[in-house]
Amino acid sequence: MKLLREYIRDLLKEAEAEGVQCPIRGAWYGGMPAGGGFGPHKEYTVAAQQYGEAAHCILGSLGRRDGAPGKTEWHSMMLGGRDHLLEEIGIMQRVMGEYNHDMYIDQINNIEQYKEDRREEVAEWNQGAIDDIRKMAPKLEVKATANLKRLIAIKEAEPEFPDSVYKVGLYTYQCLGLLARAMLASIEGWDENKQLDHKLNAFKNFKLANRTDLLEQAIDDMIRDLS
Repeated sequence: MKLLREYIRDLLKEAEAEGVQCPIRGAWYGGMPAGGGFGPHKEYTVAAQQYGEAAHCILGSLGRRDGAPGKTEWHSMMLGGRDHLLEEIGIMQRVMGEYNHDMYIDQINNIEQYKEDRREEVAEWNQGAIDDIRKMAPKLEVKATANLKRLIAIKEAEPEFPDSVYKVGLYTYQCLGLLARAMLASIEGWDENKQLDHKLNAFKNFKLANRTDLLEQAIDDMIRDLS
């Protein structure tokens, strides 16, 4: 974990050296990877992929000011993006509600449930999921943290930046950072016994669930503010 923190700190220093630009207006999909960068190895990583993709799409909607009629560019964004924003936060909430069940951890832990002639293949897929989380979660946290810092800097430099838009961006980046941390924490101990702790299921994580709720409320507030 110490090496991971040092790795993240070094990457953040590199990001700061690149200069500050608005991550919403200046990058596709808020500068975040599709699907959070996770691969479809097991349903557990598919869940992370779905959650990350929905958050990625919310940031993309914020940056899509398509010239539709509106008082400002942000009002224009809302005219074209309202339904999409509601659909994507719905996906994030659905993932949180479905994948907190123990069965998705048992699919990795209980290899005996599979036919004997498939167990070796399943074990390889399981290890692939763990390796994917170990590789992609730190990268996701770095990107989310760097873009969050950029967004905060832009808000401080531009007081006219809409508060409601800022909060949606803020909570979305925080959700992605929390997802990354929760996914990484959930695989602690795997190397010792090839088991995941049900209690550490990322989609049971209170902070992630709470921040997803805050994002949903922020989207509702933004829709009212800009409609």
